[in-house]
Amino acid sequence: MTEREITISKIELGKYKIPIIIQKIKNFISTNNLYDFFGFRLTFDFRYNITPLDIVPFAYTGGNGIHFGFLTDFGLVNSLDDAPIVIIAPTYDPPIRLVAKNLLDFLTYFPTIYDAEDLLIDDINMLNKSSNERWDRYTEEQVRIEKHNFSKLVNDYRMQFDGTKISSVEEILENIEKTCKSRKLVVNIETADNVGVVTNVLNTENSIISQFDYSIADVKIIENYLETTNKNSRIMFYRDATYMYILSKDYDYEVLGVLKKWLKIDGFLRESEVINILDGSIT
Repeated sequence: MTEREITISKIELGKYKIPIIIQKIKNFISTNNLYDFFGFRLTFDFRYNITPLDIVPFAYTGGNGIHFGFLTDFGLVNSLDDAPIVIIAPTYDPPIRLVAKNLLDFLTYFPTIYDAEDLLIDDINMLNKSSNERWDRYTEEQVRIEKHNFSKLVNDYRMQFDGTKISSVEEILENIEKTCKSRKLVVNIETADNVGVVTNVLNTENSIISQFDYSIADVKIIENYLETTNKNSRIMFYRDATYMYILSKDYDYEVLGVLKKWLKIDGFLRESEVINILDGSIT
């Protein structure tokens, strides 16, 4: 890793430790020399402007900016092992989707699906078709041999990662739907990305969320909104900002400065440091 990649990874992780299971995944991949088993590569330094500030990225697919992250709900999650898993696909609609209740739950999808990007498919027939395409490049005899070898590999994988019981794409889609429904039951703050935020700021003063017109990019108006509204409304704004604005040096750059200031005021220090990644401060 370069010095820049190390710096970004430290910022992204913040107070969190890398889950032990991440190292197990690395060991499994290197031991079997099978770098396309999951269809993603592990990294903590991959972020797009649309990636929510409270997400810790951990993997990318190598195509169309698609990556995965731990949803921390602005630090409310105590451990990344317990954090919901989100897929971020900048060119898709919707670009942000909840796919698993935690990392171990996420790993149950493999190797039923051949490519992590398949989690963007919500049609059973299309998902089945994509999952079966792994064998298309082989002859009939090669398929027989490869399926035998693949079966042994799957057994090894499922012995290492407890709970990997899912064996059909139907179960995957059902599990994602169940995860999304469970999430809606605990969300306190609705957000533009439909993922929402869970917060422990539940007093009367913060119970009413004040909406904001995101067609406004005037930093004075944004500053006034953040100064006069309650904390839960600001949390909504922090999540929505990456979704509704283009937070980069070339577009809504001034919004980044306001965000960084107020994230610090509200005690979201990791997220305020993430702004340094978006504004180009880290070179």
